[in-house]
Amino acid sequence: MTLPNGYTAITYYAQFREDSFVAESGVVNSGGQLRQPGGVYSVFLHRKNHTGPGTELLAGGNAMRLEMGGDEIFGLKPLKLTLNLIAKTTVGLAQLTATTDRDMLCYVTYLPPTGPAVDYFTGWITPFDGSEPYATAPYRITLTATDGLGSLSDYPYYQFPFARPVTGPDTLHAVLVNCLGWTGYELGLNVSVHCYEAGMFAGNNPPAFATYNPLRFAKVNNLRFRDSNNTPLSCRAVLNSIAEVFNLRIVQWAGKWW
Repeated sequence: MTLPNGYTAITYYAQFREDSFVAESGVVNSGGQLRQPGGVYSVFLHRKNHTGPGTELLAGGNAMRLEMGGDEIFGLKPLKLTLNLIAKTTVGLAQLTATTDRDMLCYVTYLPPTGPAVDYFTGWITPFDGSEPYATAPYRITLTATDGLGSLSDYPYYQFPFARPVTGPDTLHAVLVNCLGWTGYELGLNVSVHCYEAGMFAGNNPPAFATYNPLRFAKVNNLRFRDSNNTPLSCRAVLNSIAEVFNLRIVQWAGKWW
């Protein structure tokens, strides 16, 4: 992915291998099973406006856990990542703690046993207060990160990234891209929607079903995304309103929005 401006330098990083798994070829363990090493996760933490080299952290027990939120069947499905890391030497708490939800970007990639590396997770370290443990190294560090979908309740539906009112008609696909931009980073958007209006392609031959995205043809007046006081709805409310009409789930996976 393309890192946002101001977050290009790595502040902290860690690598660890997932548990090995039973395979058709590999190393025979004490139980007589063939084991193949698992893939490698790489975690990168980018503090805003950081300069200088990055600091390596080690993986602790149960180094990483990814959970999906959202109680409804359809709508936004926020992700939460929990990291258990170890600092070999003293760390600067000012560089590690986050006081706002956009202080530190968390970017994780996964390198499978075969094939190229893929994006695994992108999000923001959750704000927390750090404290000095007054103990000798190594230090255990537990961090949580979210993908930013939940925070869209705090961002009015304005034109990304200029924060100016959105007016006139637009495609629903463009509305989705605009709202998701307010997560603070830009990912591609893959859409799978099999609901469309019969006259949508009047006078034109519809594209092949496998590649056709009705949301690029369905248009909406952006004034619909304002309340009775002409105040823009939140980006989260806008996304949920579209998801409700088309029975969509919106989730981050493999470096894209789906």
